[in-house]
Amino acid sequence: MTYLSAEMDGLALAPAREGAGEASAKGGAAGRGYALVTLSVVCVFALLGLGIVMLYSVTEVGGSMARVQRQALYALAGIVGLVVALRIPYRRLCKASPWLYAPTVGILLLVLVAGTERNGATRWFAAGPITVQPSEFARLVLIGVLAWYLPREQRWLHKLGGGLVVPLGLIGLPCGLVLAQPDFGMAALLGGMGGTILFIGGCRVGRLALVAAVAAAGFFLLVRFDEVRWRRVQTYLGMGEAEEEDAQTKFAASALRAGGRWGRGLGRGFHKYKYLPEADNDFIFPIIGEELGLPATLGIVSAFFLLTAGGTIVALRACDLMGLLLAAGLTFNLSAQALLNMAVVTRLLPNKGLPLPFISAGGSNLIMHLIGIGVLLNIYVTSRRRTARTPAAAEAAEDW
Repeated sequence: MTYLSAEMDGLALAPAREGAGEASAKGGAAGRGYALVTLSVVCVFALLGLGIVMLYSVTEVGGSMARVQRQALYALAGIVGLVVALRIPYRRLCKASPWLYAPTVGILLLVLVAGTERNGATRWFAAGPITVQPSEFARLVLIGVLAWYLPREQRWLHKLGGGLVVPLGLIGLPCGLVLAQPDFGMAALLGGMGGTILFIGGCRVGRLALVAAVAAAGFFLLVRFDEVRWRRVQTYLGMGEAEEEDAQTKFAASALRAGGRWGRGLGRGFHKYKYLPEADNDFIFPIIGEELGLPATLGIVSAFFLLTAGGTIVALRACDLMGLLLAAGLTFNLSAQALLNMAVVTRLLPNKGLPLPFISAGGSNLIMHLIGIGVLLNIYVTSRRRTARTPAAAEAAEDW
C-alpha cells in the first residue's frame, strides 16, 4: 500500500509544475481523477481486509483456521501480482497476450479431461488443498488479446472478416470451452465482456446487436434444456414444485433481513450454520449483512461503485486505444461480476455461483482481480507520466 501511494504521489506533483491559468484548471481536474483512483485502491484493500475477517467469522462454524491462512496467502500472492503488473509496461503485457492465448485454450481443454469434478462441473485443477480455476485467468488473456487486436486491425473492422468473424472467434472459443465445463455464468460474463470491448473498439453496432441477439437466444435454449439451470430459473420465477428445489436465495434474503440496520454482531449470525452452505464464497454478502448490518452492505456497494468510477476514469484518460480497451475490459470484468453476485443473493436474478470480488474465499478469482487492478494502475500511471511531460498531450487527453 505504501509502495503504491509513493509511486502515484510522485506523479501527482507533475501537473502542478505547469503554471497557472488554464493549465491550473486542467491540473485540478487531473487531481480529482487522481483522488478517485487513489480512493479506489483504498477500497480494494478495505474489501480484502473485510473478506479475511468474514472468512474468519464463517470458519468458526466447524472450520479450520488453515482456510483463513490460505486466503491470506492468496491475497499476498495477488498483491505481488498487482505490483508486477504495475511495473511492466501495459503495452508489453498486452502484446504478450496473443502468445498466451493458445496455451490458455489448451489448458481449458485439459481441465475438461484431467480436471477435478465438483457438483457436476469440471472447472478446477486440484493439488491437495490448493485449487486453480483456469477460466479465471482466461478472462485476463481474452481482454489482452482483444485490446491488442482491435487497435492493430482498425482499418479492417468495417469488413465482415476482420471486424466480426476473427474477434468473435477469439471470444467464442474460450466461451464454448467454459460452457462445456459447464459454467454458464462464466461463459455469459466472458461473452458480455468481449462484446463490450468490441463495441468500444469500433466494431459495427448493427452486426454486434445481431450477434448478441443470436447468442442470447442460443444461451436461453442451452439453459432451457439443462435440467439444473432451468430448475434454478423456475425457482426464481416461483413456478410450482420447483419453488422448493433451491432455497439458498431465500435464506440469503432472510439473512439480510435478520441483520436489520446495524447487524447482529460479528460472528453472531446463524444463517451460516446450516442454511447457506456457500457462506464463505458465493453467499458471503448476506452473511456480512446479517452480522454487520446495513452500513457494511452499503459500504461494499459504494466501494464497487467507486472502483467502477475509478476504472472508467483510467479508461477515458488512457493515452492510446490499447490502454482504453484494456481498462474498459478490466473494469467491466470486475464490476459485472460484483453486480451479478449481489443481484443473485438479493433475489434480483436466478441463482448462479459467482464469487464476490476481493471478499469471497478462493485464490484464482482473487489473484486475477488483483492483477487486473495492477494493470489499471499501470495504465493510469503511464497516462499521467505522458501528459505531465507534454502539455499539449495533457490538453488532448483532457479533451479526450
